[in-house]
Amino acid sequence: MATPRAAVLAFLLYYLGSALLGEAFPFSRFSMYAGAGRRTEGATFAVLADGKPVRLRSLTRFSALEGSFEDPKRPTSLGHAVEEARGYVLGHRASDAEPPGPVRVEIGYRRIAWTDEGLQVGDEVTSLRCRAWNKP
Repeated sequence: MATPRAAVLAFLLYYLGSALLGEAFPFSRFSMYAGAGRRTEGATFAVLADGKPVRLRSLTRFSALEGSFEDPKRPTSLGHAVEEARGYVLGHRASDAEPPGPVRVEIGYRRIAWTDEGLQVGDEVTSLRCRAWNKP
């Protein structure tokens, strides 16, 4: 069965576009997530209030910020979650006149690793520590 001319023409146009446009989506030559299957370690986004996982939006009036929203130094695809958290915390800060909130908050990344024993999730959340109030 002969290959239709339209298919060959489409392939040639796509190939030419890829060569001319380089790394512009959808012509990129990167493997995207092909290498992700070989990873054994990474990081996941976490928010802890008094040591327990919570939704960030259940808290408000953040104060006494220590640290920063830093890179976890491990593979993760959750940078967007940290940027959203940064915007939320900075947009919901307590006034300077208010006392620090009663809730101890940790925002950052939690180490995860796949070992022979299965999935291992670290307890430590690194990045930002602060105080906040629970939303009513």
